[in-house]
Amino acid sequence: RSLHPLGLRPDARKPNILFIAVEGGRADALDDKTMPNLSQLGRDSFRLTKHFSSGNETRFGIFGLFYGLPGNYWVRALKQQITPPWFDLLAGNGYEFKILSCTDLNFPGFRQTCFLKLAPAITDNWHSPHLDRDRLMTDGFLAYLAERAGRPAPPSPFLGFLSFDASHQPYEYPPEDSINEGAKSGEINYLKLAMSPAGAKALKGSYLNSLHYIDRQIGRVVKALQDRGEYEHTIIVVVGDHGEEFGELGRCGHGNSFNRFQTHTFAVLHLPGEAPRVINHLTSHVDFVPSVLTWMGITNAPGD
Repeated sequence: RSLHPLGLRPDARKPNILFIAVEGGRADALDDKTMPNLSQLGRDSFRLTKHFSSGNETRFGIFGLFYGLPGNYWVRALKQQITPPWFDLLAGNGYEFKILSCTDLNFPGFRQTCFLKLAPAITDNWHSPHLDRDRLMTDGFLAYLAERAGRPAPPSPFLGFLSFDASHQPYEYPPEDSINEGAKSGEINYLKLAMSPAGAKALKGSYLNSLHYIDRQIGRVVKALQDRGEYEHTIIVVVGDHGEEFGELGRCGHGNSFNRFQTHTFAVLHLPGEAPRVINHLTSHVDFVPSVLTWMGITNAPGD
């Protein structure tokens, strides 16, 4: 629960809120070659250059993103099945929810924590090959936007969540996203990597290609919001759930070290009507909830 009941001022803004989480989206992957659409969104928004996840794996990163708490509180929230109090605040103010994930949200337990009360709003099973899910998930969100546009009355604001996963090992991507020569998708020999982490460097091209594929989907989402007239009424948060290491400090992947490659993620924040800016001071996943709610007009102090 929050320290005090949450409330919004009578004149509070009530924008759409869209969280986009990218598996292993490390900070230096955000460039015009690898992620041109997200780079453009960053130039139109807040780009956070020294941004860190609330952990080094998905459960801790997403937990910090939605709860505004450090990742080490995850175990207690899971055990007690505690949902984010601000979701109740939004629901009480007429918000609808659309939760889409390329992976089953039963693992690592998001259906039992942040999305416990939102089961009817969840789609996380695509009955398709892993590679196709990022595209199909994007199709699903675009269909939702089209359905909203076709309603006879103005739609309610929404909170949306899109969780992209092609950039998880083994870093899959379609042929049109092969922007790095010599990169190949396929099974990864983790025993070899454990014995020789330097070999992980050879995987980085495939990883970047998979992010290029995800970036195309993000571009489709942004364009659809613009075409439907919802872009200037939507807060958009795009982050890596955690980082990804390729042998730079003797490790590979994520979840095995708290070094900067596994925790420093890209982060873009679009706030409607706010001028673009580059934020160079330290920020974290735990900052988003208090920042977004303060911008909207919450009556509580950030400490709540």
